[in-house]
Amino acid sequence: MESDQRYIFVHIPKTAGLSIRRIFESAFGENNVSQPFVVSRIDSRQRADLDRYKMISGHVSALDARHFPNRQLITFLRDPIDRCLSLYSYFRSQPSAPLIPLGNISNSNRSDEAISLARQLDPEAFFSHDHPHLVQNLHNRMTWQLGYHADYSYRSAVSDEEVYYRALENLKSYIFIGFYENLMEDASHLQRRLSAEDQFVLPNLNRTSNRLHREDVSERTILRLEEITQWDRRLYDVARAFQPVG
Repeated sequence: MESDQRYIFVHIPKTAGLSIRRIFESAFGENNVSQPFVVSRIDSRQRADLDRYKMISGHVSALDARHFPNRQLITFLRDPIDRCLSLYSYFRSQPSAPLIPLGNISNSNRSDEAISLARQLDPEAFFSHDHPHLVQNLHNRMTWQLGYHADYSYRSAVSDEEVYYRALENLKSYIFIGFYENLMEDASHLQRRLSAEDQFVLPNLNRTSNRLHREDVSERTILRLEEITQWDRRLYDVARAFQPVG
């Protein structure tokens, strides 16, 4: 791969993104990889700052990736239901965050409210809640981030179905699509692709202990998860068929 090539890592939450980031640091050096950042609308000032890096690594959405047309795109996907269960477990594992009583939840798109909901609600109630931060992160999050924009404020702009087809078309241009379920193998492929250090060992960062699995939740909860990840599951299944790796 050309030494002057530049990249974007489209980091979808709970897909081992912080661990994958270490591959970029190994390949390009820490100073050439942007600091992680949450989903946001990338303005002109942030765009200029990010464009200084060889690797932009963060929760970049498709609309914002267009600001960097000459960069090659990389992402990792994860089984959508497992990703949602992992996010719930991660939120519940944040005991240091201030606990907002349920009666004081304002339904603002804030992570502290989402964390408080996870700490006080069982899985069925949590995944049935319409809090904006939960919709943003759970309801077909992969599809919206890859096809349009992950931020909740964009949800009324187009339909889920249209975003799905945009995401599918966008993924066809990615130079690398890895999968959480094949993490070590796919990370090794990516490592070779980017000429990272031969002896590099992928770390386990931000890994949630005691996380829920499918067998830990009710059938009603699984049905709810299937409902809110309908397009993510379709996208994931199709992506597995054309993953460009190696």
